[in-house]
Amino acid sequence: MFELNQAIEETLERWKAAGIAECTLASRRQYCRKLLEKAKALGKEYLDQELANAFMSGNKGSKEIASMHYRIAKHVDDVCNTRLLDLKGHYLNSLPLPTKEESLEYFRKLPFPVSEGTRLAYLIIKTMDELSKLRLTKSTLGQYMKSFKEFNEEADKKGITTLSYSFCDEYLQRNESDHVNKDLNDWVYKIRRRSVLCLLKVAEQGTFTWQQFKKLDDSLPKDLQKIEDSYLDELRTRNLQSSTISLYRYVIHSMLLQLDGNGQNLWDMKPKEVQGILKYFKTRCNATSMSTVAPIIKAVLVFLHHSKHTKEDLSRIVMTPLHSKRQAKGYILSEDNEKLAAKIASLNRRDKAILLMAMETGLRESDILGMKLGQVDWRKDTLTIVQQKTGHLLILPLLPDIGNSLASYILDERPIPAAGCEDYIFLRHQAPFHNLRTVYPLTRKLLESLHIQPVNTNKSGGLHLLRHSLVYRLLKKKVPDYTITKVLGHASKESDKPYLSLDERMLKECAMQIPSLALGYGGFLQ
Repeated sequence: MFELNQAIEETLERWKAAGIAECTLASRRQYCRKLLEKAKALGKEYLDQELANAFMSGNKGSKEIASMHYRIAKHVDDVCNTRLLDLKGHYLNSLPLPTKEESLEYFRKLPFPVSEGTRLAYLIIKTMDELSKLRLTKSTLGQYMKSFKEFNEEADKKGITTLSYSFCDEYLQRNESDHVNKDLNDWVYKIRRRSVLCLLKVAEQGTFTWQQFKKLDDSLPKDLQKIEDSYLDELRTRNLQSSTISLYRYVIHSMLLQLDGNGQNLWDMKPKEVQGILKYFKTRCNATSMSTVAPIIKAVLVFLHHSKHTKEDLSRIVMTPLHSKRQAKGYILSEDNEKLAAKIASLNRRDKAILLMAMETGLRESDILGMKLGQVDWRKDTLTIVQQKTGHLLILPLLPDIGNSLASYILDERPIPAAGCEDYIFLRHQAPFHNLRTVYPLTRKLLESLHIQPVNTNKSGGLHLLRHSLVYRLLKKKVPDYTITKVLGHASKESDKPYLSLDERMLKECAMQIPSLALGYGGFLQ
């Protein structure tokens, strides 16, 4: 170990070799003398934690002095290799990490999933390498690295240098607790949590693809998770769409969470537990959603009984609520539509293209956001779409303003897509640049900023609102129903019926006359 005098001389030599200006070197030499004076006062010949704390805290309330004392302690600690802590409890110098090449070599012959004996530092660099493949921004990767260094430091303080699942769980639980107690802001909490979960996923698979991670309180015990997985496996054999399976997963996961939270034994489940589940969903779903969720609850209960997880078949007590789907469609008035069009002209190229397409073609959100480069025929000026809802082919003209906005976005603004998303036109603004999934928040904020209140609905967003508004404008211009059916891409004229309520002229023709009503004293109400 270096004596303090030797360590300071070595530190000054390193600064001098780095080409630091003489005046700066003289200033730092003065601060080094103060460190020696503090050591003499404490009777210290070597740098230790007590001396470092005393020196760093002796800043006389000056931020400049505090900064210089920290810097001197950090560099001397690096020379002495003492691994001392700063006043916040972090290492003055980060633990050394291997290079990317060293990490690749380390994992070259290791099979995945890796065991708990895997060196943590190498796994961190392996995870960072996987994250870098997602084309995250430099600043985001820097945040991940900072979080990994903090995680590695916490492990080192406990003498842990290899992968430990129990330590990872402990770290995640402490992170969760600190966030609940307001000791961590949202961003620090999220990046720390996500960093560790990414590391665990790489340890399991050796690779990482972008995904959302469930919250800690959203996890099921292993026995219930096994039941959920077996149900989802059965659904996959029916060739259902992934969005449908995701909905079923949400329902069974929520049901099992409710039962587990109430300490209910699945085998002995009674009707009152089913009623509790229905009440739970009723607080989270509107009438339309409940008419979709209730049959799924019924199907899950059938599965639980047939797979011998429940003693009774409780599906019979679940009744699908009746809900009319023929309510009047929401739309935007013509004057509000003009305000919206003026605002759209000032948006970024991507959002402008999406909203123009919705306003002028009436396409559904799923068809716009699912659109691929090959569906645009620039020579013939057409859009060719197989509608996701109906599976029917729809060919629309590529209107000039839509075509110009699309071309401008693709050529000048569209980022390099993430793997697997190369064909999609509309991508996220932030890395990883996957295909865009929804623009509901965009439309909601836009309408709110313009103080536009849609007619017939409390909903304040979504591309369907623009689809309905197009129908409203076409009806006002007396465009034939047949043409509107073709524009909307409906498979049947029956699908047009809910839209007819937007035509005030036709509704007035349907109004019934009120007959004369006799009033008291021989009067009549005409």
